[in-house]
Amino acid sequence: MAIELPVIVNNYVNDFLIIPIVLIVSLYVLRWSRNDANYQISIGAILYLCSFYAVIFEYVLPKFHPRYTADIIDVVLYFIGGIIFYYLQKCRL
Repeated sequence: MAIELPVIVNNYVNDFLIIPIVLIVSLYVLRWSRNDANYQISIGAILYLCSFYAVIFEYVLPKFHPRYTADIIDVVLYFIGGIIFYYLQKCRL
């Protein structure tokens, strides 16, 4: 029995959440490995990761695999997720 998700959840929530999830895991690994509980990921590194995901998943992969589709909304959601992560880590994530 398959559960059908709403279109907005099925198509966009994962794009919104992927950057914060990757960055939260990265932040905790970096804090542990540097032994610095106050370490924060720079805005440059966050924007780089958002750009990397946008290029790979919205430009490169759609050219080679039919499962992937290029969508500008996904790109916007990557960056919104990155900016939200930036502010969350400032609030002591």
